Amino acid sequence: MITDGRVLRVETLMARGEYLAAYDLADEAEKSTSLTDGDRVRIWYLRALALARTGATERAGEEVERLIAAGAAVDDLDEDVWALKARVAKDIALAQSGEERDAAAAVAAADYEAVYRRFGRPYACVNAATLWQVSGDAGRAKELAGQALDLARADALGATSDIDRYWAAATEAEAALVVGDVAAATASLARAGSFAADNYAARATTRKQLIVLMDAMGLGEEDLLLPIANPEVVHYCGHLIAPSQTPARFLADDEDRVRGEIDRWLQGREVGDAYGSLAAGADILAAEGLLAHGAELHVVLPFAAEEFVRVSVRDAGPAWRDRFQRCLDAASSVTVTCDSAYLGDDDLFGFAARVAMGQAVNRSVRLASTVRQLAVWDGASTGLTAGTAHDVAVWKAAGFETDVIRVAGTPAAVDGPAPSTLRRPVLGLVFGDFRGFSALRDEETFPFVQHVLAPIAATIDSFGDAVVMRNTWGDGLFLTLTTASAAAEVSLAIQETLDTIDYASHGLPEMRMRLAAHVGPVITIEDPVRHQLGVFGRELVRAARIEPRTPPGEVYATHVFAAVLALETDAPASPQYVGILTTAKDFETTPIYVLKPRTSKRSAR
Repeated sequence: MITDGRVLRVETLMARGEYLAAYDLADEAEKSTSLTDGDRVRIWYLRALALARTGATERAGEEVERLIAAGAAVDDLDEDVWALKARVAKDIALAQSGEERDAAAAVAAADYEAVYRRFGRPYACVNAATLWQVSGDAGRAKELAGQALDLARADALGATSDIDRYWAAATEAEAALVVGDVAAATASLARAGSFAADNYAARATTRKQLIVLMDAMGLGEEDLLLPIANPEVVHYCGHLIAPSQTPARFLADDEDRVRGEIDRWLQGREVGDAYGSLAAGADILAAEGLLAHGAELHVVLPFAAEEFVRVSVRDAGPAWRDRFQRCLDAASSVTVTCDSAYLGDDDLFGFAARVAMGQAVNRSVRLASTVRQLAVWDGASTGLTAGTAHDVAVWKAAGFETDVIRVAGTPAAVDGPAPSTLRRPVLGLVFGDFRGFSALRDEETFPFVQHVLAPIAATIDSFGDAVVMRNTWGDGLFLTLTTASAAAEVSLAIQETLDTIDYASHGLPEMRMRLAAHVGPVITIEDPVRHQLGVFGRELVRAARIEPRTPPGEVYATHVFAAVLALETDAPASPQYVGILTTAKDFETTPIYVLKPRTSKRSAR
C-alpha cells in the first residue's frame, strides 16, 4: 500500500513519459528518512524502471541487482522486479545485431519465461514469446503466445482500471501477432488505444515492443500501431518579422496569413511537446499556436532573456515583447545555451537551434513518437551558421522532415543582425584526470609516460584533424574537437585504450581516467603565456567542473551535449541519464549523462 505522495508523483511523471524528472524525484525521495519500507522499495523500483526507459540499460541493471541483493520485496512488486531484470537483458540483446543478437535474445527469453513459470502472468509470458521469435525459435514463440492470449483474455474480464484493460489488450495484440493473426492484433490495439489516451509511457513501451516483433516477423504493418500513437513532437523555427517596406524575409503585412497557416497546420494533429526559440515573428506565432493547441512549450534561448528581447524582440514593437513574456511564462521548460553575453555573435543562435532540435529528437525517442519541423521560411539558402535556412538544413541532414509555411519578403535580407567580427566557434570539449596520479613516485613517472600517456596520445592522433587542440599537464588532459560526435568517440576510445594496458607488468598501479564531455561556444585567442592559440571561455569552466564528479573509467556529459549528439546520425555513443548533479565548486546543478558505446544504429524514425 502506497502511503507517501512522492511515490504517486513519480508514477504520474512516469506515465507522462517524463522519465528524467521521475528519476530525479525518486532519487531525492529515496534519501528521505520518512519513507516506509514498502514505499522505499517502490521508489527503488521506479528509479530503476525510469533508467531503463531512458535507455540507461547498464545503470538500470545495477539498480535491479541492488534491489534483489538487498532482499527488498513488496508482494505486488516482486514480479515487476524480476521482470525488470529480464527487461534489462532484453534491452542488451536488442542493442546487438546478427548472431550475437539472436543468442542474447534467447537468454532474455529464458529469463522472461522463468518469471512466467514462477508467477503465471501474461506480461512475462508474451515477452518470452516475442524474444523467442526474435531469437529464431518460432515454434516455442507460438506455444507461449497461445498461453499469453488465454491469460490476457482472462485478465481483461477481471480488469478494474483502464490501465489494466490497456495492458490486457496490448498483450492480446502482441500474442496475436506472434501466432500470425494480424486481424485480431489490429482489433486488440484499437481497443487498447481507448484505454490509455494519456499514458504515453505505456503506449511507447508497447510500440517499441511491437516494432521489434514486426521486424523479426518481416511485417510492415505501420497502420497497425496508429491506435496507440503518442503525440507528435515538433521543432519550430522561422524568420523575424519587420514592418512593411523594411528589408526582411517576413513582413508584418503577412502576419495574419502566417498565423492562419500555423493554425491550419495544427488542425487534426496531436502535438505533445514543442521546442524552439521566441524571436519576434515566426517563433512567437508558432509558440502561441502550439500553446493554444495544448502542446507543452520548451523554450531554448541562445543567451539571457533580457538581452534576447533587446536583440530579437524589441525592434518589432512593444506588443511583441508582451507576447514574448506570455509565451515564456507559459513554457514548461526554458534552456539558456550560453549564460554569457551575446557580444554580437550570431553563431549563438545556430547553436541554440541545434540544442532545441536535439531535445525534440530525444523526446520523440523516449515517447516512440514522430518528430517534425515546422518552418516559416522563404525557401532561400543563406550559407549562414544561424537562421531559418540553417535550421532547415541541419534538420534535413539529420534525416528528419520539415513542413514549410512560405513567406516572401525581401530576398536580400538576412535573419537577425548582420554577421559580426566576433566568432565563438562551437567545439566539443573534453577534460580528463587520472585517478591515482598524485601517488606516483619518480621511478614510476617514466613507465607512466611510456606505457600510459603514449598510448593515449596515439589514440588521440588517430582522430586526425577532428582534434583542434590538445594539452596535458601531469594528471590532466584537455581536448577540443570539431564536433560532439568526435568528442564522444575520442573519449570512449581513450577509456578503451586504458582498459588494454597491463599496469602490473609496467610496475604501475591500475590507473583510470575521469573524462567529461561538453559542447559549446568558445573563445580562441593568442595565449600570451604559451605564445600559441589558446581556448578560453565559460563553457570550458562548465566542462572542467563536471570532470571531478565523474567516476573513474566513465565519460560524463552535459544535457546540451546529449541534445547536440542526437542530431549526428553516426554518433558512436549513447547518452544514458545519470541524474541532476551539482558540479565541482558548486558551479551549477544540472542534468548529467554518461556516455556508452552505441552498439547498433538507431531504428527508423
